[in-house]
Amino acid sequence: MIYRSKHLNSCESKEYTKRTIIYNLYRGRLLAALLLVCEGILSVLRYFFNYKYYYSYEGQNYLNFYIRAYGLFALFCAIYLILLRNLKKFKHMPLEKLDKYDFLFTLFLTIVLIWGAMVSLTDQIKFTHLTSYFIYSTLCSVFFSLDSTHWLIPNFISLSFLFTMLPRFQGNINVLISHTLNLSFFTLIIYLTSQVVYKRYFGEYLSRLLLEKSNTQLRLEAVQKNIINKQLSELNEKLLKLSHIDELTNIPNRRGFWEHINDLLDMYEEGFTLTVLMCDIDYFKQYNDNYGHLQGDEVLKKITNEIYNCRLSEEDFVTRWGGEEILFTCCNQSPEKISFLANYIQNRVRALQIEHKYSPCEKIVTVSIGVHTMWVKNRGDIEECIQKSDEALYKAKKMGRNCCVYYEN
Repeated sequence: MIYRSKHLNSCESKEYTKRTIIYNLYRGRLLAALLLVCEGILSVLRYFFNYKYYYSYEGQNYLNFYIRAYGLFALFCAIYLILLRNLKKFKHMPLEKLDKYDFLFTLFLTIVLIWGAMVSLTDQIKFTHLTSYFIYSTLCSVFFSLDSTHWLIPNFISLSFLFTMLPRFQGNINVLISHTLNLSFFTLIIYLTSQVVYKRYFGEYLSRLLLEKSNTQLRLEAVQKNIINKQLSELNEKLLKLSHIDELTNIPNRRGFWEHINDLLDMYEEGFTLTVLMCDIDYFKQYNDNYGHLQGDEVLKKITNEIYNCRLSEEDFVTRWGGEEILFTCCNQSPEKISFLANYIQNRVRALQIEHKYSPCEKIVTVSIGVHTMWVKNRGDIEECIQKSDEALYKAKKMGRNCCVYYEN
């Protein structure tokens, strides 16, 4: 227990105790089955081949003793196997309920060692050796994972029985002294061996536990890393979106416009027809000066949203170009559709009926539009198209605004 407490906390120690009990019960069942078979074979061999040695010795019928002892031991092993017929349930059993099975295992070890002692005592009749006890004691010490307590209890009981009964079966004082010395030395060696086996078992368990902790920690770190990466990815997407979106009107800005244009240039490698409608809110400065910039921002958002809703296809693109200028671009459209689109935009803005008492055009907010269409293959062509639509817009302003002007060479 002291050895465990240096490496395990209370919860881990309980789990280790539970696993060790189950481990010993599994191996105990295996040993009981092996002993049941082996002792059955030995009893038959002793009866048929050693009959003359055991039938009568100093007036005692030791053969009957052997047969009875083998029968009782076989019965005990069979009962032990029946009690442990369903070991799967132990995995889900709390430690408190496993205590009685731990006691049963200790009792099993004690009976096995006493049985070995009894066989060694009867072997004194003709062979004067303790081989059987040595074999059983060694087998129990190395076959199971036994801490000091689990090893000492069965060994102390069996050794006490053996030392007490040995003088009755062995009358030669020299042999008796030799057995005592051999048993003492053997007991020390086998105890140390059992503790080496136990610590090795504990070391393997500790290694598995540390590996599980490491794997768990790695999985947690991997999950945390994935969460962080996902959050960073989402933040990057948001930042990228924000860098391409105008903060006030919530439509693409110039950076967003050029990203869209690059996509179009990749799509139409041979070039395409681009139409630029440069829209400008009429007398917007006068609106801001008289109604206030906050009210002006609200008007700009409403106008922008209305123009944005005038898109006729997915390739139509609306951009806040700067100030009150809004760029509407479309691809591969006929002149008739362009004319319809320009009028549609102006009518949608007028339909908002936003009051503008300081506008010389009308007493509502209106827009002027400059339009140019040309074949484009690169960014230079697109910049030229925008410049010419801006020139058309300038002409529209000179003509009194609230109109649409097409660029002419």
